[in-house]
Amino acid sequence: MITDKQRDDRAKGIGSSEAATIMGCNRWQTPYDLWLMKTGRAHSPVTNNAMRLGQVLEPTLLQLAGERLGTRIVRPSTTFVGHRPHFRANIDGMVGEARRGSDIVEIKTTGMADEWGTEGTDQVPMSVKVQVSYQMACSSSHLAHVGCLVGSYGLHFKLYRVEFDSGFTEYLMDRIDAWWGRHIVEDVPPAESASIDLLKTMERIDDEKDMSDHLHLFTAEETLKRELDVAERKYEAAKSELLKHLGSHRRGRTGPYSIAVTDVATDRFDRKSFEAEHPDLASRFVVPSGYKRIDIRKKKD
Repeated sequence: MITDKQRDDRAKGIGSSEAATIMGCNRWQTPYDLWLMKTGRAHSPVTNNAMRLGQVLEPTLLQLAGERLGTRIVRPSTTFVGHRPHFRANIDGMVGEARRGSDIVEIKTTGMADEWGTEGTDQVPMSVKVQVSYQMACSSSHLAHVGCLVGSYGLHFKLYRVEFDSGFTEYLMDRIDAWWGRHIVEDVPPAESASIDLLKTMERIDDEKDMSDHLHLFTAEETLKRELDVAERKYEAAKSELLKHLGSHRRGRTGPYSIAVTDVATDRFDRKSFEAEHPDLASRFVVPSGYKRIDIRKKKD
């Protein structure tokens, strides 16, 4: 888990996970998302359950990595800055002591076991290779140990080794430097799409914009929505046919395919009944909330 100072430093440049975003190998964030946040146009997403779980497990997994490596792992409290002021990396752990040149230790948790290769090799996902290569460049390190807790048929902690690759790292840092200059210094938005959830967090002024230059986007949205409606109806019809032929059975199978009907029990809070019987108590626990809704319409002729 990074410190508050490290979090503030990260806003001044590109962090290692953001390097993976720029290189197009971060499935959770697009370059446009990153541009929105770096330029203050949108807020950073809140910590989700998976992120929080990783933060909680990190100290324990660092300790386990140290035991596997037979050495002491130290957690740096500062940000390492590379040969450009916007090259900034926060590192989970370092071997021996937290200083430039020490081997680094990066901790990951995943349920996607297929993306990871043989333990002890450098067969890690490209996003991880980019991340640790960037960290090594910023910290003048030459070796990264990647410890990954894999959830697949039980929990398995595996260690990988990624050595510093000067050719790959030079290409990586040039790409990131060019991205920073183009999209942050010159403030040119990236061409990639952004996530809708992040776009909703943008601060907006209460007026109307002439979008005549983007009519094609409205027509594309209209066409795709119509195609989606058709596809959803076909999907429901196909599922209905499967259930019809399943008959009164709970399960069915053919080759690699199967179908099952299961009972799911849930407990739900009856808010209306509670408010009717305990109106004063209910009002004490009502928290105002809201959200932004996207409404795309075509005026009827």
